[in-house]
Amino acid sequence: FIAEQEKEPIREKLAGNISKLMDALPQYEKVEKLKKEKEKQEKVLQALDHSLDLLRKQKETLSAKMNKLKKEQNELYDVDTCLLECKNTLTNLELRKTHLNTIADEITSLKEMQEQYTKLQKAYLEAEQNYNAANDEYTKKEAEFFREQAGILAESLKEGDPCPVCGSIEHPHKAQSTADAPSEADIKKLKSNRDKKQEIMHQTSEIAGRKKTQIETSQTHLFQSALSVFAKDIPESLLGLESLVQNELMKTIKIQQEQTEERIVLEAKCALKTASLEELNRTEETFQKTEELYAQQSEKKGNLVALLTGIKSEIETLQAVLEYPSMDKTQKTIVRIKGELNALKNALQEAENAYQKQKRFLDNNQTLLYDQKNRLADVSIALNKAWTEYTAKYQECGFADQSAYHKALLSEEALAELKKNITNYWDEYKCTKADLTRLSRETKDKQPMDTIKIKAEQNALQLEKTNLDEKIQRVIARLQNNEKIVMAITKAQRERQKLEKDYLVVSNLAKTANGELAGKQKLAFEQYVQASYFNQIIAEANKRLRAMSNGRYELLRKENAKDFRSHSGLELDVLDNYTGKIRTVKSLSGGESFKASLSLALGLSDVMQSYAGGVEIDTMFIDEGFGALDSESLEQAIITLNSLAFGNRLVGIISHVNELKDRIDNKVVIKKSIDGSVIEFVG
Repeated sequence: FIAEQEKEPIREKLAGNISKLMDALPQYEKVEKLKKEKEKQEKVLQALDHSLDLLRKQKETLSAKMNKLKKEQNELYDVDTCLLECKNTLTNLELRKTHLNTIADEITSLKEMQEQYTKLQKAYLEAEQNYNAANDEYTKKEAEFFREQAGILAESLKEGDPCPVCGSIEHPHKAQSTADAPSEADIKKLKSNRDKKQEIMHQTSEIAGRKKTQIETSQTHLFQSALSVFAKDIPESLLGLESLVQNELMKTIKIQQEQTEERIVLEAKCALKTASLEELNRTEETFQKTEELYAQQSEKKGNLVALLTGIKSEIETLQAVLEYPSMDKTQKTIVRIKGELNALKNALQEAENAYQKQKRFLDNNQTLLYDQKNRLADVSIALNKAWTEYTAKYQECGFADQSAYHKALLSEEALAELKKNITNYWDEYKCTKADLTRLSRETKDKQPMDTIKIKAEQNALQLEKTNLDEKIQRVIARLQNNEKIVMAITKAQRERQKLEKDYLVVSNLAKTANGELAGKQKLAFEQYVQASYFNQIIAEANKRLRAMSNGRYELLRKENAKDFRSHSGLELDVLDNYTGKIRTVKSLSGGESFKASLSLALGLSDVMQSYAGGVEIDTMFIDEGFGALDSESLEQAIITLNSLAFGNRLVGIISHVNELKDRIDNKVVIKKSIDGSVIEFVG
């Protein structure tokens, strides 16, 4: 108590510190407000930084998007022009297809007229035959009639009378009349029949002539229309023109389909260009707004940074004159000092209270001590008596000392477990005794078994079981191995089927390319390509052959063999337009064969020049063959060859035909002599 009274200076000093800190609290409050404002503005600054970062990324995204859209605009710059050109091309193709369809219709109409003309020719030939037959019969009957008239006149002649025809008075050979001689009525009837047949023949001829004129007019119009469409050399035959028109029509339709697909693509690109341009405008507008917002946010950030700098400076100035860094720390210090002051005051009060209490306690205990000293003697006597009885009791129970008794002492749980074990033991004992009684009753009057023999049988059976288990394991191993083999075979079978399928495709392709397909035309790929060029050679050759044969012959490639066992594709037939029949070129005469050979040689020359580009065949020699031509065919061959000899082109003829000497101006004449052959140039 006295020590606490001596702490009075400490209590006064603590009270002075509390008063000083309480006076500084408003400055601390101001610092706290500034710190809160600083934290608030820092959060705003952080939000501004995040917003600026988002705006910066948005600008980068918009810039990349604008670059991409501008690139698309550059790539689609001329798509509108391409679409317009494509539509114009489609319009021209549709117009060309219309013209080609018109020409195809005209070809069909012309072929129908040619068929009608052929029928009219047949009708004319039939009418001509009928007329000739009627005319022959009329002429014959008329002659018979006149001879009969001479017979009738001769019957009235007498010897010495002058003949009214010749004036002779002698009639040694008089004309004799016949019984079946025609009458004048018969002659008139025959003449009328002949005149009718002649009229029919003339009418048929006129109809056929008009039809021929119609065909020629239509053919002229057809070829003029074709020339206006193709603007190049066109086949002279109707069949060739029809083939050309069909090929061109198919080509035009194919190009039209391609252009239609191209138009769809271009229209899609135009739509994409429009959408891309609109998106570019929207993106540029968004980019401009984003840049403006970014500038505003940057300016706001600058102002906020300046504000934060001022707040930090003011906080530092205030904290420099304050003892503690924060108001919380100051308040905790005040609380602590107040606690210390209160603790000192309380300690003083408690010391005073304890002093008074202890004084009272001392008085009470002095009285109690006197009473307890009197009771201690009685309690000591009772304790000694109880200890003596306790020692005698545990020794009576067989314990050597107190520690042995404590070791043997069991807990309530151990005693319960021990009782449970005892109960279980007696239950098991009763069950075992009952089993023994039952087994004794069951084995009464029974002999004991030889367990060794049974054990041996058991061992034998166990060995057999082991052997069987091993066999089963071997069978299972073989089964598993066989299953693997089956899987491998199945996989190999699938691969084999796949390879067979691939082989069939490749085999059929190879057989097709080699012309070895069973039941199909024997046309190898090489022959197919050759046949394509051969068709062009034949088309060019027919232009020459028609001129040299007056339109009678036309070469055709034999496309099919007699049967599927022989190869085909490069053999020739000839169409005889006079008979309308196709026959082999082997049936041509020597002169006709020469014309065909010459036409093929010239056709080959034309095709080679068309494919060789700048290469031009400017010299050609024809050896023999002219001796087999008649005068008309020779004239046609000369005309054809003269038509080839123009410009710097030279056509040479090697022949022994004398008729050619006068037709050829420039000649190289070879003369034989005993000194050898001599060349002489004539021209």
